[in-house]
Amino acid sequence: FLEAVKGRLYNPLTFPRLPWVAWRAPRAIKSDMAGFALLALYWDIETSGSLKPRILRPINPGANPLQVSEAEKQAAVEWFLSD
Repeated sequence: FLEAVKGRLYNPLTFPRLPWVAWRAPRAIKSDMAGFALLALYWDIETSGSLKPRILRPINPGANPLQVSEAEKQAAVEWFLSD
């Protein structure tokens, strides 16, 4: 999701329009972000590197697609904490 947002923010015409974009955002999204928070989000997205998603594979995709092995979960936690 953030990569898609980052792609849109690279447009130089987007930055000055952020307050109006936030105002017209769908009301289904509950957020307490206003002026300075949106500027901080914009700055964070612009200065961050590219993000490549890591997907945990399920044990049995047919029966229970949300069950992941403990070993794979532990390996993902160790990878996350190593950076």
